[in-house]
Amino acid sequence: MSKLVEESNEFYRIEEVVPIFRLHSLSITCEASSTIIEGLVHVWNCNHSVFRFGKQEITVTLEEVSGLLDIPFHGLQLIYPTEEGLNAFCQYVGLKRSKMPGVGEARGISLSYLYDHFGDPGGFVKHKFDFNCKTEEERQQARIWAFGIALVGTIMFPREDGKICFKMAKMMCILYKGIGGQSFTLLPNIVAQIFVACTNSQDKRAYFTGSNLILQV
Repeated sequence: MSKLVEESNEFYRIEEVVPIFRLHSLSITCEASSTIIEGLVHVWNCNHSVFRFGKQEITVTLEEVSGLLDIPFHGLQLIYPTEEGLNAFCQYVGLKRSKMPGVGEARGISLSYLYDHFGDPGGFVKHKFDFNCKTEEERQQARIWAFGIALVGTIMFPREDGKICFKMAKMMCILYKGIGGQSFTLLPNIVAQIFVACTNSQDKRAYFTGSNLILQV
């Protein structure tokens, strides 16, 4: 992911995405540590949603994550994730469903696929028949979507198989465009997913599907 962000000038001008996600410095300077995450999961108390160190308790708060990412949440509406299929995903990013055989079975797409099509400077030329975009302006707009989807799906809501869930596209659309003139935030979703991941990892020793970078910071 660091490589993706470091080369964001090739993927898309990062200042276009910064008003939504200010994660470029976090993803470059902070390396995920499985030891730290395992230690935190071990002291997680799922009944009270806190990390317990002896008599001391701490937890992840909306205010802390808001300050860390420089993303507001007061007065903003919550995004409710809904399952979205491959067809909806393709519509958001301007890709042809017929050119993505087998991808729908995993209900997600790989970061390498997105980078190859949107991040590679020659991606549009190399894969021109994979796109529904007809103009350069449409292609550049699609790159904004792809970069945001990659960022959220990789850092905020990672999956064990490494795929980026299709519903990230709908969440990005709501976050970027809003609904009925209302603005939305992902912060409660991010914090809630960290709590869920801690509980699942503790009970089932499952893959940590929350934002491990935010948790360890």
